[in-house]
Amino acid sequence: MVESFQKDNVPSAQVARQWKNLYDLGKSQNPPARSRRGLCFLSALFSAAAALCISIVPYTLVVMKKTNDALAMKGSSKSESDSDLVGLLQRWGTLNQLRGVFPTAAAICGLVAAFL
Repeated sequence: MVESFQKDNVPSAQVARQWKNLYDLGKSQNPPARSRRGLCFLSALFSAAAALCISIVPYTLVVMKKTNDALAMKGSSKSESDSDLVGLLQRWGTLNQLRGVFPTAAAICGLVAAFL
């Protein structure tokens, strides 16, 4: 519009009317569209928070299963062999820390959604 006004010698009244028409159009269309997008975003954040909370279960059952089973066998064994116990405990610690990311990320998503 500025270019039309300055270079094409479009009368200022016409440029002002065009701006007002565009502004009025945007003013009437944008708030409902932004509200719908905002609700979708909030819904997506709450859904992501729920999914992250729930995902701790399959992570534990699938990713940690081998390590948990090995440690459970060590715990129920009467053998004093600790050849791989330290490695298993370190692996479990790492996996458990990663598992803690799920509820933390869920809390962040929930807080962001709550305060938007």
